Amino acid sequence: MAIFEERVYSVLAVTGGTLSSMLPSMMPEAMFSPLSIVSSASEAKQKLAERSFDIIMVNMPLPDESGFGFALDAVAETKSAVMLLASSDLYGEVYTPSVSNGIILIRKPVSRSMLSESFTWLAAVRERLRASEKREMTIEEKMAEIKIVNRAKWILIDRYDLSEPDAHRYIEKNAMDNGISKRAAADRIIAAESQRTQ
Repeated sequence: MAIFEERVYSVLAVTGGTLSSMLPSMMPEAMFSPLSIVSSASEAKQKLAERSFDIIMVNMPLPDESGFGFALDAVAETKSAVMLLASSDLYGEVYTPSVSNGIILIRKPVSRSMLSESFTWLAAVRERLRASEKREMTIEEKMAEIKIVNRAKWILIDRYDLSEPDAHRYIEKNAMDNGISKRAAADRIIAAESQRTQ
């Protein structure tokens, strides 16, 4: 029997109007956190430069561009599950390039229940992408990551008197909260310790 791990998905919603005020109540924090809502592609690009997101939702059109170009870039440059909301007049125009690039396309107007359900689909897509990412790691990369994470764990154990499981949980939580890999979180701990001891 498989044991399922509960996950929390970080979300970037690029939308304005009433949808931006509706989203927080539709997306329980226990499953979707942090939820970052921005109204333009330029703001969204800035957010993506700061951190990665599990899920990206784009409600086109945006004030500074259609939103379709941003969605295509997000699919090409990130490991996020991407959804595009398009009005009926734009839906046919973006259907083929959206589907062929792996963007989930929803026709507007969309009901509240349909939108809530679509975030479940996005979580499923993100899990599939996550599984694919894990398969892509070579044995050497896995060994290197284990070595770095173990080094960071020993720093936490030595410096803060944590148990090994607590140190491991600290690294995992730090990675999840910052939208980075465990290796990147471990690298930060090692770098901070290196600066402290210089």
